[in-house]
Amino acid sequence: MAKKVKTPDYIDVHIEVANLEEGVKLAQTAEEDGYELIISRGGTATMIQEKVSLPVVPIDVTGYDMLRVFTLIKEMNNKVALLGFANISRGAATLCDILEFNVKMITIQSRDEVKRHLLELKQAGYSVVIGDVVTVQEAKQIGLRGVLITSGKEALMDAFEEAKRLYELFYKSKTSANYVYDAMNNMPIPIAVSVQNQIIYKNNAFKSLEHKDVLTQDKQLRELVNQVLYTGKEQWGQLNIANLYYLVQAYLIKDEALAVGIFIHNVFSLKNKNTYMLDSNPSHLPIIGESETSKLLSRLIQIHADNKAALCIYGEPGVGKRTVARNIHFQRYGNGTPLLEVTCSLLNETEIAHLQTILRSMKEGTLLLNEIDQTDRGLQDRLLKLLQQKPIDIKLISITTAQLEILVKQELFLIELYERIIANFMHIPPIRQRKRDIPLVFPF
Repeated sequence: MAKKVKTPDYIDVHIEVANLEEGVKLAQTAEEDGYELIISRGGTATMIQEKVSLPVVPIDVTGYDMLRVFTLIKEMNNKVALLGFANISRGAATLCDILEFNVKMITIQSRDEVKRHLLELKQAGYSVVIGDVVTVQEAKQIGLRGVLITSGKEALMDAFEEAKRLYELFYKSKTSANYVYDAMNNMPIPIAVSVQNQIIYKNNAFKSLEHKDVLTQDKQLRELVNQVLYTGKEQWGQLNIANLYYLVQAYLIKDEALAVGIFIHNVFSLKNKNTYMLDSNPSHLPIIGESETSKLLSRLIQIHADNKAALCIYGEPGVGKRTVARNIHFQRYGNGTPLLEVTCSLLNETEIAHLQTILRSMKEGTLLLNEIDQTDRGLQDRLLKLLQQKPIDIKLISITTAQLEILVKQELFLIELYERIIANFMHIPPIRQRKRDIPLVFPF
């Protein structure tokens, strides 16, 4: 019957005959050979489903098939039993209840149970057993009459229709999955996937990294992955491998599978390492001092931490501007949210392009622009455009040792950039104006 079924030209059907374990071996070989769907029946279909990852369409035993079998045994005075896997015994039990047939139902889980149950049935006085090919063959060997349950044309046609529907769905899903896979594989950003702390996938850009093998085994990277699994939040890190710095973002893909995605956002040499400094877990650095100025600074830190607007911090070198900025970040976000510090005097066109990619990937955090007053005048337009496209949940803090309004008047600093970063302003006075704090800051 299967050979006579007409299928669309795009479906190539191969038909083999095998029962249970032999059928499983054929199915496993078919999977290795690139087959995409399997049709089978009875216990063989059940066993194949457990052993292969391909979709398996079962040929059911319909009510018509059961009625045909029960018609054969209706007039028998012998004790009758049905022995089979659940996909047969469940339907048969329902039909027997409706038609009030006196048939004993036995459900098996594996082929190994067949002979034991048949011997028990024979001892109990049963002489007729309904079942599949294996059951009937075993029954004959121990002197019982076996009645074979077959699937009729209706069941076979239903299975082929379901197979066509599943195949078309599977084909569409596979095509979509291939597009996603190709997009990941050809993305210019190095990407890897870690499952249970083992790298199971690397895209082409990752494979082309100079120290890819060292990187995948790096202790710092494993700690970053573990931090993602522990917190459930994305983590950022700056890894030092063979005099190269890797700016890495790790994020959760699937918690229960312990799957973590890894992005390498930038690779730069030792001489350029000061352009960026990313801290994924910045610590709290308290403001030291008992003067009224120090107490005011502590209050201002909390005020600006609660305010999402841009902040510019001005002061002489060495007054603690970075410390104040890091405090604001910590008060606003706490641990586990990245603080990206950029030394603006070292920026160039390439670094700004990298910075733009990084900011697009950051969901929240702080962008700290250090030495903003020393930004090359030719790059200020690019920096302004970058800040205009900055995600809304990233706090912008700029640090300057020069009075920017003077630089604007001298046309050394772009007025639009000035207006973008100066929404809020904080001046930190030098330590000579906080004489009460000197013994605490310099305890000697």
